[in-house]
Amino acid sequence: MSTVAEHPIHRRHLSCGLDVAIERSHSLRSCGLMLRLPGGFGADPAGEAGEGAATLLAELVQRGAGERSSRAFADAVDSLGASTSVSAGPESTLIEASGLGEHLPELLPLLVDVARCPRIEDEEVEPTRSLALQELQSVNDVPPTLGSIEFRRLLAPPPFNRSGMGHPVGLAVWDGPSLRARWSERTGPKGALLCVAGGIVPEEVFELVEGLVEGWEGECLAQSAEATPIRGRSHLTHPAAQTFMMIGSDGVTGRDSDLIALKMLSYILGGSSSSRLFTEVREKRGLCYGIGMGVVASPTHGFTQIYAASTPARAPETLKQIREELGKASRGVTRDEFEIARTGFKSSIVFSGESSAARAGSLAVDIVRGIDPRSLAEIAAEVDALTHDTLNEVAAKRFDAAWLDGLTVVTVGPEDPFAKADIGWPGAMLSSP
Repeated sequence: MSTVAEHPIHRRHLSCGLDVAIERSHSLRSCGLMLRLPGGFGADPAGEAGEGAATLLAELVQRGAGERSSRAFADAVDSLGASTSVSAGPESTLIEASGLGEHLPELLPLLVDVARCPRIEDEEVEPTRSLALQELQSVNDVPPTLGSIEFRRLLAPPPFNRSGMGHPVGLAVWDGPSLRARWSERTGPKGALLCVAGGIVPEEVFELVEGLVEGWEGECLAQSAEATPIRGRSHLTHPAAQTFMMIGSDGVTGRDSDLIALKMLSYILGGSSSSRLFTEVREKRGLCYGIGMGVVASPTHGFTQIYAASTPARAPETLKQIREELGKASRGVTRDEFEIARTGFKSSIVFSGESSAARAGSLAVDIVRGIDPRSLAEIAAEVDALTHDTLNEVAAKRFDAAWLDGLTVVTVGPEDPFAKADIGWPGAMLSSP
């Protein structure tokens, strides 16, 4: 039986097209806000045509909005003891804020101004572009980031397989007028989603939002996948002291009924210090200093991912042992592993209830998945409803021989681990595609 308190969720579609979901928590004084605008860096023009617009805009829209300059906007946020951020992802741009619930009447207008009327000053464009180019150039100095970018390039469907950092030439295409026009053309209340959670009164929030968005027009233009993932194997030669490895496969979207089961299985395989990969590869054999597994699931695509970091000399054996452990996954998990994972999941649900920002994000995830937003109690009930037998059925279905032989592998380091002796992977993996 769930011990998580039930908090009713209120949802309305406003006449302007904005979808609003609100959850009140009597135990929290804080509030978290998330405004999701479909159309992230996956919607940028490709390559030299202008890839990087979303990256520039995510920074620029924070530098002043409405009547406030960049400094005045920052001062207004600081005066409330609040925080705001804007980030561009593959499928959406998120405008987020958090602060005390009592300051919501002052905080929410700031967030709406960022979406409705960012200043995007001409003089701010060049410094922002310079920062974006510096970040792009710094990637080669961080092997794990380099590997993560290559891993996404192979496993996410185009155009969602981009790095999000932009293209060196594409970043140079944009100026103030063109960036203002792009934001205006692609941003509006229709298709947008606002989620608010925490110590607030729902009816008061609805009334406030309706006043703030009055007269706002336009539509957020989402992007769809254009092709199937590339997949395969890739080695990036880098003079690092370690070899970084990422292994994964096509997973499920956020709308798949197996999502919770897959997350629990990934927890058992590599999500904790008692997981199989951590125990067998790191603890018993000392092959790597870091290893883990997780699930990425969005509305349009998903994948499982395993990461490990080892010395170049031990990298081949590390990969061999990882494959051996993954080969056992289809046989299912023990009752003890199942109970430990379920307890871990239930604990994470309780902890997420302590963060109003996390709850706002969770409401948004559910709605984007195409399901009604769930309270913590409803999420806990879904975990309770998952049985040991069902989990093993999902393991047998998702982690079969075809899955094992079709894994995508990215390695970054001074030597290609697959160039060494046979390490137990299919012959097709011995050379890059």
